[in-house]
Amino acid sequence: MSIEHTSVLGMALDRERRAAIERMNIMRLVAVSGYVAVLLVLGVLLDAPAWASGTVPALLYLALAVLLLLLGRSPRVPHDWMRFSVPLVDTPIAAWTSWGAAQTGAAAGVVGRGVAVFAGLILIVCSSLDRRLIVIEAVIACACESALQVAVGISMGAIVFTWVLLGSIAGACTYLVHRVEGLLESTVAEQLQRERLERYFSPSVSREVQRVDFETEVQTRSGTILFSDVRGFTAMCEQHEGTDVVAFLNEYLTRMVDVIFAYGGTLDKFMGDGILAYFGAPIDQDDHAHRAVQCALAMQREVQAMAASATAAPWLGLRTGIGVHRGTAIVGSIGSPRRREYTIVGDAVNLASRIEGLTKELGHAVLISGSTQRMLPATFPVLPREAITVRGKREPVLVFAVRTEGGQVAAVQG
Repeated sequence: MSIEHTSVLGMALDRERRAAIERMNIMRLVAVSGYVAVLLVLGVLLDAPAWASGTVPALLYLALAVLLLLLGRSPRVPHDWMRFSVPLVDTPIAAWTSWGAAQTGAAAGVVGRGVAVFAGLILIVCSSLDRRLIVIEAVIACACESALQVAVGISMGAIVFTWVLLGSIAGACTYLVHRVEGLLESTVAEQLQRERLERYFSPSVSREVQRVDFETEVQTRSGTILFSDVRGFTAMCEQHEGTDVVAFLNEYLTRMVDVIFAYGGTLDKFMGDGILAYFGAPIDQDDHAHRAVQCALAMQREVQAMAASATAAPWLGLRTGIGVHRGTAIVGSIGSPRRREYTIVGDAVNLASRIEGLTKELGHAVLISGSTQRMLPATFPVLPREAITVRGKREPVLVFAVRTEGGQVAAVQG
């Protein structure tokens, strides 16, 4: 289980346990109110001494139930302490009231009724989703009930049966909590995976990818890689306040990702002002090269629109360079056990980065490799360039500048 998964699961359980405290306090108040009502009817109206003797303790218990409800809602009271209210408060009080009622006669019946009360308390504690608390409650309940049974002379066989009964109920509750934790863990895992997919992939791609175990699966895929970079970003950081630069990056990256997702691309990562995206993985896209180039042009149009409508720095004069290359790369979950990312690696990724770096040198906003150009329609407007030696490659690489819809070559200023 990843650290992120463990953290989210822990927070989900903590929220549920906080809510369980509120539920237990309400259940206690309702149960005690009902118990007081029964005592008043049977003990006072029907004049039954065995029931009437417990009226005063029950009223005190009702007042305590109200107090515990108020304390549970107070932010000043640690909720961890409130979890133990049932085994440390309710169970001893239940034993006390049963003992008081047993002194008036029909002791065996009163003590036998206590078994049902203690079983109910175990069920209430079950709602806390805390298995250790269930065990603690079961032990205290068995101890209290056994002390009552010994005091009124109940046989050892009946006492052992009580242990088995209350222990079985606690065991069933513990297993139920275990199952709930498992379901919650599965739900959290699915939620985390869905959130990660939405960060990486467009909604349409995300729905397809949910059928794949992208956390462990690693594939060698043919795809098209896109690198984008803001020109003059270092100087921009030097000339503007950090808050302005962050605000700029947030809006810029948001718009670029929207464009990438619109063309079915996968967002790999942000590298400061740089963007790495790819097409053709993790699901097949026969036209991944065409998608990538069209996406690059759409990104440039968005940049030009932002710069044209800008009224203040750092948007004024905004320029970007984009490199696109089709090749074979490794796609999958890569990293350490403490931190893994679904990413793309390989020589094709490095070459796409090198081509993006050439946009500044050659003065074009969008450059694509020859392997990318061969996958485009024959009528696609590109301007061939001579083969260029790229750092890290022995053989020269043929690159093309992409023309815009107006017939002009997209240009970028150094």
